[in-house]
Amino acid sequence: MKRMNRYKLLAMAFGLLSMTSCDFEEVNTNPFEMTEEEGLMDGYVIGGLLTSMEKTVFPT
Repeated sequence: MKRMNRYKLLAMAFGLLSMTSCDFEEVNTNPFEMTEEEGLMDGYVIGGLLTSMEKTVFPT
């Protein structure tokens, strides 16, 4: 009986440890949303919206 409880405990511990091995960012990344690197390339992350940038070039 003690041996069976030990195996159950080891199986539960292994199950919990295997569930935490996933990468948080890899699992919770929206494939349809831009990444941080893509935002830096376009200037969107720093607040440079296209319309506001256009207004600085051609003020209306």
